[in-house]
Amino acid sequence: MSNATSSGSEVSRQADHSDDEGLNQFLGPLQELFARRAWSDCLALLDEAESLFPFSGKISVERGRVHEEMGDWEKAETCYWQSVQTPFRPVPESFLALAQIKYLTGDRNKILWFLEEGLAHFPGDNGLLRESGIQNGLQGRWWIALPRLRQAAETRPENPQNLLAYGALIERLGIPELIPGLIPTYQALANQDPSNLEFQILYGRALEKNNQPRKALKHVRALLKTNPKNPALLKEIGRLLLNINEYTRAVDSFRMAIEAGETSAETHYFIALSYKMSGKPLSGIESARKAISLDPENAEYIMLLGLLHIDLQDPEKANQVLQSTNESYPFRSLGDLYLHKKLKDHAIVAFSNAFEKEPDPYTGNILMKLLSEKKDWFLFFETIAWMEILFPEQIARKYRATNLLNRWETEQEDRLTPQEKLAIRGISLYFSGKPEQAIPILEQAVLADPLSEVLYWILGISEEQSGKAEQAFEWYRRVLPSTREPVTLFHSMARVHLRSGGGFAGLDRIFDEFKAHYSSRPGFYRVLHEWAIRAENRNKAAEILIEGMTTHPEDTSLYELFRHYHPDLSEISTPQSLSPETGRSPAV
Repeated sequence: MSNATSSGSEVSRQADHSDDEGLNQFLGPLQELFARRAWSDCLALLDEAESLFPFSGKISVERGRVHEEMGDWEKAETCYWQSVQTPFRPVPESFLALAQIKYLTGDRNKILWFLEEGLAHFPGDNGLLRESGIQNGLQGRWWIALPRLRQAAETRPENPQNLLAYGALIERLGIPELIPGLIPTYQALANQDPSNLEFQILYGRALEKNNQPRKALKHVRALLKTNPKNPALLKEIGRLLLNINEYTRAVDSFRMAIEAGETSAETHYFIALSYKMSGKPLSGIESARKAISLDPENAEYIMLLGLLHIDLQDPEKANQVLQSTNESYPFRSLGDLYLHKKLKDHAIVAFSNAFEKEPDPYTGNILMKLLSEKKDWFLFFETIAWMEILFPEQIARKYRATNLLNRWETEQEDRLTPQEKLAIRGISLYFSGKPEQAIPILEQAVLADPLSEVLYWILGISEEQSGKAEQAFEWYRRVLPSTREPVTLFHSMARVHLRSGGGFAGLDRIFDEFKAHYSSRPGFYRVLHEWAIRAENRNKAAEILIEGMTTHPEDTSLYELFRHYHPDLSEISTPQSLSPETGRSPAV
């Protein structure tokens, strides 16, 4: 019986193959009719083909393509759906076409579903591997995207779309051991179509990413011999020269690119950057302004203009320019300039701006130095408290000294409000190693100034150090609705919860509280992952990262953590709860 069944299946497969060959031969003229946009003739040929090859999914797909070209999306989708429904025999193009329709009509939740369904029926199809890999990558499902795009590129390297997609993913993820693979990947592209300058530039950039910038420069210059006034090549040569510190020649190449028709804001930005790096900030001002005029919202261009003014020793103009940027780095540079000009009050404002936008130990310590010299003890203690919250191991030892902590009482007490005195006294007691004495003072300070976030933090830390986990947790919770450091707060609350005997499941409830007040952010998932690892719950740790990656597909750093679980970079199954959203199911 089994032999008969096997034999029957083989006969069926042979018949299907014969039909496919016959149908492909019959539809041979279709490509030429498409080129002539002879839609009526296309439909007539497909009608005739259907009478000879009934229930062919391929014919339905081709008919859908015709309707799509004619602008009739509804008929096109109907044809594509028909191709996957009984009694029709679907083809890989059926699922690719349905996914494309959903993309064009904006129903992106269904795109991945159709591609996954197609792969379930045609596991090795190259087009489905590539397109599902791309869509999985767009949704942060890197652990699926990478092996599929790699397989697509390895099985059909002659298809440039496969190589482009795989190369782009390697660049996006930045996995060190895969970066060398960019060279053969993009070299294959360049060899397939030597006239395609985009492919040639990609190959040059692959060389550059693998620490071969001069070889990349030689490659692009060779292309310029046959395209002497090509703006894209001139710009690329300029960029390579800039990156190997040949600034004067870089500017020359960028200017030649502009003369040849290059109009992008980026080119003017590169000119300004070249001048800055070569120590000629005044020459870069005009180009920086031109870049901003072409792209007014670009924070990088604005920041460069501010830094050029800093290099010109013009802090007032720099400060004016930088007010619209959220980056902390230029404000640190501005603070350094003010210090150089011995304008310490202005430096304090600049460093305070930087520390608020993106706290870091260097800025915190220099800010404490300036504030202690100025004897602005209220801001000093607020800053050292934030340093204790964010960087407790990196506070300079001298700022923890008792004699420094007590100076405020003799040097500024008469200029402090009663609320400020309470706050400073409580914080100084904490830093003097007396958390239990600090707590009642800080409690009074909170009542006097309930909007001071830092007081709640120090109360929580003091309660923790006194072994009172429940009280610490409640103090932390008080600032949950409006903290400026939600990820750090989540970490602190998770720490107290787990160390006081709370189960890991309780972290989900805390996480829900944070999500009720803040937009999701990758740091929340890093915190959950860290505590899952500490609880030796490896499976849960991996699931947390999977959820984080799909929630934040723009952040590839979560994938860096995830790779520790799957260093071979192979595809793994996804928990059912995280599978793509399902839609209408075709009856295949």
